[in-house]
Amino acid sequence: MTQYSIDNLFMGRINAALIDSSAEQFHSSIEALNYYKPKVLYVSPLIRAAQSADIICGEYHFDQVETNGLLIERSFAEFEGMKKTSENRVLMEKSLTVESKEAILLRLSQFLKQTSLDDIIAIISHSNVYKIFQELDKVSVLIGKEELKCSEFSLVEIR
Repeated sequence: MTQYSIDNLFMGRINAALIDSSAEQFHSSIEALNYYKPKVLYVSPLIRAAQSADIICGEYHFDQVETNGLLIERSFAEFEGMKKTSENRVLMEKSLTVESKEAILLRLSQFLKQTSLDDIIAIISHSNVYKIFQELDKVSVLIGKEELKCSEFSLVEIR
């Protein structure tokens, strides 16, 4: 969790650090890792994702950990740092400077082309990226933020 989360602000690509970096918040994530046993962890380049990866890697061994810029959070442009209100959400979705859903889909399609097929992988990214992953045909989200109570982490199967 970051101060932006506590204050209910749009964070986007603001590179804010975690406030709570205890392994306890990742307990269900570690259980899922031990069940599915992914070998590879892909991580967004933002500091909060890297900190989450450090915590998880202290509890579970991956054969490979790779930072991938395609997993970065959506750019909220001028809305980054603003309050998450209904009005701001509507304005943000109408904005021409905010990264579009189509642009995120393109990024994630590029990511999938770089990834081995028929693999279960762990991903530490962000909520907008996670939402788009759920819509892709080549991906089954095995366990995600609802089950894990963590918007940064998910396990997906690539088909």
